[in-house]
Amino acid sequence: VYAVALTLEAYDRVLALGGSIDDQVRSLRSKAQVVQNMAWQLEQFPRAKWPPQIQSKYDLSRPIELAIQFEREIVRRFPDSIHAPQALVRVASLLAGRQDFVGAIAVYQEVVDRYGKSDDAKIARDSIAQIKAPQLSVGVDGAAPPGEKPKYHWNARNLARIEFVAYSVDLFDVLRKTE
Repeated sequence: VYAVALTLEAYDRVLALGGSIDDQVRSLRSKAQVVQNMAWQLEQFPRAKWPPQIQSKYDLSRPIELAIQFEREIVRRFPDSIHAPQALVRVASLLAGRQDFVGAIAVYQEVVDRYGKSDDAKIARDSIAQIKAPQLSVGVDGAAPPGEKPKYHWNARNLARIEFVAYSVDLFDVLRKTE
């Protein structure tokens, strides 16, 4: 946590110097990447347990929201640059990664509406279609020892009805038949 706080402060100092648009975008993007890369560790370490010397102005216990904030700052500062739609696509991707598909679609649509002729608008349109497409995944949680019932999990999105049947299969028998 301490290293992340120090890194963010260093990027803040770089941003305070001004510099080119590319330098400022790189600093904001790096801030987002730092907290995104450390998200799992930061979420596991509650603010109440942080050492007193860490006086970050950022809530590092919510790293994905913080990464979104940094990406949106790129859009706020440089709305007409090529970096703005890229930042919004990254925001939408972070939201989708958190299963906030409604929020992700809204941000992707913002890319289409504001930057419709950009390459990022095509990415946004394709991503919206992918999110809205019917999806079903079924899996087994680990291996089931002989004689025990396996544990299944499934996820569905954009489906009105699901019907399926599971059959017991002897994998050794299947493999013998394919040889």
